[in-house]
Order: sequence, then structure tokens, then C-alpha cells
Amino acid sequence: MDQHPIEKSTFVLLELINFIFSIIFCFEMIVKLIGLGFRGYVEDRYNIFDALVVIIGFVDVFVQALSDQRGGSVTSVFRAFRLFRAFKLAKNW
Repeated sequence: MDQHPIEKSTFVLLELINFIFSIIFCFEMIVKLIGLGFRGYVEDRYNIFDALVVIIGFVDVFVQALSDQRGGSVTSVFRAFRLFRAFKLAKNW
């Protein structure tokens, strides 16, 4: 969502939603790791990609929390990378 200038309440809500989805994806990754085991998990390329998306999601959350700016270029790159997850889901349909 691109709004200039963005209202503080909207910005806080979007960051909260981002954090919640990052936790959900992390939980999914942990359940798959437990269910498949490490070797079974890394045999599938999409699982590796999902793990990378989860890591980048948390890096995005921490970088955003440490920076004073709203929606800097570094976080935009991280968020753009997470769009690939949607493309992966669309491919599976």
C-alpha cells in the first residue's frame, strides 16, 4: 500500500499485520521441519524458498523497527521479494 504521507495509525496497523503474518509463516516452517525432518525439508526447493522468505520477513521487521524512517528503500526490497511467494502459489494453482 503506497500512500504519501501515510497516517501513523495506518502505518502501525500495516506493521502489525506484517509481523503477524511473519509469525504464521515461521510457525508453518517449524511444523514442516518437525514433520519432514531436516533432510526431507531441504529436499524440496519450495521449502528452502519459504524458509528464505521467512528469514527475510523477520529481517524486514527488525530493520523497520530499528530505522526511524517509514517504508525505506531497504524494507521495500524485502517486501518485493516476498511477492515471489504469491507467484509460487499461483503456479501451483
